[in-house]
Amino acid sequence: MTAFLDHAAAVWNRAAAAPDAGSREGFGQGDDALADVLLLHGYAMGGGLLVAVQSLLPEQVEAAADGFVLLGLPDAADLVRDVSDRAMSANQDALGELEIEASERYAALVPSDSALDGAFQALLRDEPPLFAPV
Repeated sequence: MTAFLDHAAAVWNRAAAAPDAGSREGFGQGDDALADVLLLHGYAMGGGLLVAVQSLLPEQVEAAADGFVLLGLPDAADLVRDVSDRAMSANQDALGELEIEASERYAALVPSDSALDGAFQALLRDEPPLFAPV
């Protein structure tokens, strides 16, 4: 079990260190998904989900949503897409309400890094070919 956890930590750290898709040469589909999710998650934890979707490029937001799906967190993917869509058409008053709602819903679906880590480890254990060798 320790070997698996060491391997998982190495994969996680590699993904966390490569937020830019251009710096991911040799990554597998699982590595890309994890890196995309970690990029958005970092923004969400620092300023909320609305800040995350407004700070990232639309293709980065969509890649993160796709990553949540691959990690087995489709409700988080739906939330990211919903908040992104609503943010584009919301006025200032609606944005304030959306910010609170989005942060509360995200915290319920992804309460911590540990929740992401558990989803990632399950995918790594079940589908190791999705990840590049470390």
